[in-house]
Amino acid sequence: MIIYFYESTCGIDFSYGFRKFYGNFNHVMSVVGYYSNEMATLHLIKNYCVPSVLYGCETWYMYLDRHDYHRLNVLWNNSFRKIFKPQRKYK
Repeated sequence: MIIYFYESTCGIDFSYGFRKFYGNFNHVMSVVGYYSNEMATLHLIKNYCVPSVLYGCETWYMYLDRHDYHRLNVLWNNSFRKIFKPQRKYK
């Protein structure tokens, strides 16, 4: 995570944390396999990958905007989709 300062505002760059998360996620998925126990995989992801993207989050509360929250939600939802592989219903 990189924090950068402008004249009167502060911004956070999550790209490094996202790369670490996806790298750790892919590593866990390659070790456990894509057809393993979902709950065990979820436990590994929560304890091994999530801390890499949430490092320093105690300082973010006043610097995150709506777009940053959305990016974090997309990251977590993509992980769930790869672990649980839900079937989409098309009308």
